[in-house]
Amino acid sequence: MGKRGRPERDARRGEQSARQRGTILVIGADSPLRQAVIAALDTADLSGPAGECLDVRVAPDAAALPYDLRAVVMIAGRATQQTLTRLATRVPTIVVASSAGGGAALDAIRLGARDWLCAAEVASLPQALRRELATDDDGFGINRVAACLVASLTDGAGFDEYCDRLARSFDATHVVLLAPDRAGQLVAIGIGGGAARDEVRLEPADLDSMCGESATALAAAEQALGVPAGAHRVWTRLAGGDGGAGAQLIARVERPFSAAERAVIEQLAGGAAMAVERWRAVAQLRRTDAVKTEFVRTVSHELRTPLNTVIGYADLLVEEAFGPLEEEQRRILRRVGDRARGLLEVIAATLDLPGVDGGRVSLETRPVSVGDLLAELEADTRAWGVRDDLTLTWEVASDLPALTTDLGKLRVLLKNLIANALKFTDRGGIAVRARQRDGGIELSVEDTGIGIEGEAVHFVFDAFRQANAAATGKYGGVGLGLYIVRRLVAMLGGRLRVESEVGVGSKFHVWLPTDPSNPH
Repeated sequence: MGKRGRPERDARRGEQSARQRGTILVIGADSPLRQAVIAALDTADLSGPAGECLDVRVAPDAAALPYDLRAVVMIAGRATQQTLTRLATRVPTIVVASSAGGGAALDAIRLGARDWLCAAEVASLPQALRRELATDDDGFGINRVAACLVASLTDGAGFDEYCDRLARSFDATHVVLLAPDRAGQLVAIGIGGGAARDEVRLEPADLDSMCGESATALAAAEQALGVPAGAHRVWTRLAGGDGGAGAQLIARVERPFSAAERAVIEQLAGGAAMAVERWRAVAQLRRTDAVKTEFVRTVSHELRTPLNTVIGYADLLVEEAFGPLEEEQRRILRRVGDRARGLLEVIAATLDLPGVDGGRVSLETRPVSVGDLLAELEADTRAWGVRDDLTLTWEVASDLPALTTDLGKLRVLLKNLIANALKFTDRGGIAVRARQRDGGIELSVEDTGIGIEGEAVHFVFDAFRQANAAATGKYGGVGLGLYIVRRLVAMLGGRLRVESEVGVGSKFHVWLPTDPSNPH
């Protein structure tokens, strides 16, 4: 074993007596990770609990321990658990591994390691050592491991895996995680080991004490979960924002839980409580979103039916199906039809929003001729009744390849861009262009409208936002058209950008890959 350290630090240590020195032992076979650990320690100033200087020594295993050992840094390997059993209760021990660990980290903490670092965290090793040398509190490492274990538990699908991990780590026969249902009773949301997922319901008050009626309730719950009578068990209440987020049960038959194990379980329960609270909050948001979606669909349907009737009769009147009209009457009826169509588009956009937001809109891709699609849109816009003082031009390159995409969604996003340009352009022109670019096709909609202010460019694609709030009253709309464009472009694997100048106009560019399975 050899000492390592910076020359200046070694010179300073040379002035100290032997009684003022200690050793940090790095255990592990030679590897890039061990070399990174040594390099991190060589660049740090470390001192022991009594202020003594610390040397860094290296050994392939724990066969020989220096008498002045103050701390151990262990490179995780096959012998980690055996070495921890021997060392961790004697000196602060930190395990360094190539990955974050999760279950392996929990095993190390349970066996007495103070902390677990992954390879990406090696630079923080000196800080971790200073902390462990300065205090006897082992809660920091446990909290880190708890955070690692529960970080992915926002979705309830991870609770069974969490319980199984605890069962393996504590040799437990039964692990159960319970959380309140909508009625406030505790029900199992995760099981591990040999626990049965039977219908178990507890009142939160049953956990307040372990005697009287509470003990009876817990015994009944344990029996339903398959916990043998006489098993050693630890019930832990999971504290939450409303006074109780749930409960955790760990049980085993072979031996009682030690004080150290109970401390680890308590720390892990704190992390699990936060995960359960997040899971409950997400579940509540999903329920609220489902109610909102159903409400929007119902209201939109009820509004669209009479609006379509209004539009139909207005068109018949304009066409003089019920008799001749004066020009002023025809103009007013056209305005009625235009306003009704605008409101219908707002309703349609609002109806599409929940599906787009929730990712529930599926893609139906097939080869699409961009030229044919733009010719179809050109015919549609003529039916919209473009004002005489606006020119609408279409420029389509002749060498465009077929685009593999969802035709319906591409049509919607282009219609929204064109409708946006028509809405905010009082005079001048609008140009729709299509050309090859960067292995795909770029579609552009350019206008000579009011333009977008500099700061507004950053939120113009957000839902329910418009670039110029003062223009909302004049131009109408609720700020969903461009938001839906952004979401659809993302779904189609494309890119979206905008150029704009106030008073000059705006240019919206959509790039889509020719083949979405091979984007550039």
